[in-house]
Amino acid sequence: MKIRIGTRGSKLALYQANFVKNQIEKEYPEMECELVIISTKGDKLQNVSFQKLKSKTIFIDEIETKLRNHEIDLAVHSMKDLPAKIHEDFILTKCINRSAVEDVLVLKEGKSMNEPLHIGTGSIRRKVQLEYLYPNMEIMDIRGNVDTRLRKVEEGIVDGIVLAKAGLVRLGLQDKITYTFPVQELIPACMQGALAIELRKEDQELLEKINAFSQEDIEECLQIEREYMMRMNGNCTVPLGAICTKENGLYTLNAFYENRNHTYHKTGENAQNLLEEAIRSHYE
Repeated sequence: MKIRIGTRGSKLALYQANFVKNQIEKEYPEMECELVIISTKGDKLQNVSFQKLKSKTIFIDEIETKLRNHEIDLAVHSMKDLPAKIHEDFILTKCINRSAVEDVLVLKEGKSMNEPLHIGTGSIRRKVQLEYLYPNMEIMDIRGNVDTRLRKVEEGIVDGIVLAKAGLVRLGLQDKITYTFPVQELIPACMQGALAIELRKEDQELLEKINAFSQEDIEECLQIEREYMMRMNGNCTVPLGAICTKENGLYTLNAFYENRNHTYHKTGENAQNLLEEAIRSHYE
């Protein structure tokens, strides 16, 4: 049985798609997986900011079209690139992998966090938090894949960049990290670090096969983050983030909405209760 996996063509996207390919083939040796590389609008419009694009689907539209047309059998995405609610034609499997959730700072050699810095990021969520936390940073809007952003640091276009730790770890570039922001300090994007596998809704047999080796605790926390994003109308123009973790039976939720006056940090036994409390706190 051959499974065609749709993916973007960046190094990180290919790493993630290959991770899914290897996991499926390990669990089901009778399945042979093939990668199908698809260029998306987000890949083509590298010089346009996320805020101007005003779309949460620029990295998935073309991939979903091929999935709908049966040109691929499943799609692999970074989960944080997905809207809170996907199209009714599709369904997500439970999560099979989540890497580091934090954001990190990569500085040009010789630069220090103690001096004025020009820092690049394409995220309004990071921009709002960084400007509050580090007044010595001037935040500049940049786009591009991991390699492109790192090259802008090396060439001195910016003094540093802030990006997701998971991407650097997956690409073996963790030695580039200058500083890892604790999630209580710089609250990450909802579902950051998680892989998403998207199927056609009717493909229930494949859904069940992949769900059989998913990670239940991670999936539970991701559902809280997804609901937070949905109920707070999360998109590329609204600065928000939320990370839910579970340890020793206790959940911790760190959430951020619009500005640093609307942050929430709390641990408790019931994740849904934490979610409801976080949302109420933003409106008080």
